[in-house]
This record gives sequence, C-alpha cells and structure tokens, in this order.
Amino acid sequence: MKSVHCPHCDSAKTLLVLKSKDYFLTQELFQIYKCTSCKISFTDPIPDNKIITKYYQSDSYVSHGQSRSILDSVYVLARKYTLNWKVKILKSLISQGTVLDFGCGTGDFLKICKDSGFQIQGIEPAAKAREQAEYKTKTKIHENISELKGDKYGIITLWHVLEHVHNLKTTLLTLKDKLSTDGKILIAVPNHLSYDAKYFKEYWAAYDLPRHIWHFNYESMSSLLDEAGLVIVKTVAMKLDAYYISLLSNKYQNRNTFFKIVNSIVVGLTSNIKAKQNDNYSSVLFIVKRK
Repeated sequence: MKSVHCPHCDSAKTLLVLKSKDYFLTQELFQIYKCTSCKISFTDPIPDNKIITKYYQSDSYVSHGQSRSILDSVYVLARKYTLNWKVKILKSLISQGTVLDFGCGTGDFLKICKDSGFQIQGIEPAAKAREQAEYKTKTKIHENISELKGDKYGIITLWHVLEHVHNLKTTLLTLKDKLSTDGKILIAVPNHLSYDAKYFKEYWAAYDLPRHIWHFNYESMSSLLDEAGLVIVKTVAMKLDAYYISLLSNKYQNRNTFFKIVNSIVVGLTSNIKAKQNDNYSSVLFIVKRK
C-alpha cells in the first residue's frame, strides 16, 4: 500500500476513508484520505492547477454555466431563496461597507449585495464566469486576489469555495490580511459527517471529486482556522443544502424520478432533524474573525 502524505501539513499519518468517482463528469476513480495530524480529509490524487480545469468544463456545471436539466432548475430556484438568506446574514453583521466575494462565480451573490446597498468586490479565476459576473454587476471582477490594492474589507465571503482551493494556508492568511480589524470571514462548506453524507456514502454529491480537494467537518475547520490565526464566532446551518445534495446523490445512483424526489425529501429532512442534536448539518456556514 502506498504512503499518502497530507498535502496540507505533509504528515504521513493518513487513513484511507473512501473510494469514489467523479460521478458528475469523467467517471474517474479517486480516494479520500483523512490526516490524523491536522484532521483534514483530502482527495487523492489532486489534479494540479492546469489539469483541474478540465473537470469544470461542462455546460451543466451550474455554478458557471446555464441551467439545462430539471435538477439544475431546482438548484436555480433554491439559489434565489438562498441569495436573499445570505444578504440577511450580511446585514446582521455589517450595515455598510464593501463585501469581497472570493470565488464569486457568475456574480449572482454580488449583484444582490449591490442591489441591497453594499459596495462590492469579486475574485473569480474562471474567465467565462468572470465575464458573466462583470456583465451582471457592472463591476470589475478580478482574476486573483493579488490584483487588489491595500484595501481592507469588513466582510469576506467564500460560498462553497474553500474546498476547491489548492493551498489552504496561503489562501486563509491572504484573506486575513485583507480583513479589517473587526471584520468577519464567512466560509460555507459541506460537512462530511452529516447524516446525508453517511447515508449516500461514495455517492454523496458534496464530495464532488476531484473539484473538491478538501472535505471538512467542525473539528478540521476549527483546527485549520486556528492555524491561520482565525477563530469561529458562530456557525449557521444551511438546511436547504441537505435536500439538493440528496437529490443530486440520488441522480448519481440512477434512481427513478419518483424515488429520487421522495427519497431526497426524506433523507434531507432526516439529516436536518438529526443535526439538531449534533450540529452536523449537510452544509455549514462558519463565521470567523481574527484571534
């Protein structure tokens, strides 16, 4: 058996947790390992920055493309509700100022922020998504964070983005450097300890291999943030994700339409009910600040 080192802390103390495929696009096989040193789980092998772009090249990748299927249509409807929910979270933390959205995709969140009276800045490395974001927001969207000047931000958001970045430590330290003294970073990630993750196992859509390089839970996120000089202020459940992820997971198992819908509702509801006891929601929003 080969020795797999953790790509975050370089420890050789890793355990094979799961084998799964890129069910979304290529059907290639990948593994997930857990590092017993830093507690973070990671995808193996990890495609490098040049290769990984091919795993996003699909019109049905709804973060960057146009909705085509019924499943994508459900996602779009859910996203409209979620966008308003996100703005409510922002308004509870800051009344005015500039919001920096790191990994802003096609700009839907930034647009609703702008419409709600916030100043906006966005980072998006994908050229097509960046072009759409600029069109929607009528604002310059940057390719990477190095293009920003010395400005500080009261709110920095990463909506299901951190699991995609190659270098966790560098990313978090860079974002912390852009944070105002009393600012907050909002980090939303899937939680692989949720009931729906355990139910669907290798078919759990939020593993999203290999686009998701990292796989988090509360323990690993807390450890990672502590290492970067950040601390969790509050966690917020993203309850709607349990239903959509269950629907997509059922799709990967080639379930018939009726079973897919009913099972997704049952598993999503069960996941949210069980999470009331253990806080292991399908997706969790971590609100963090400087130590």
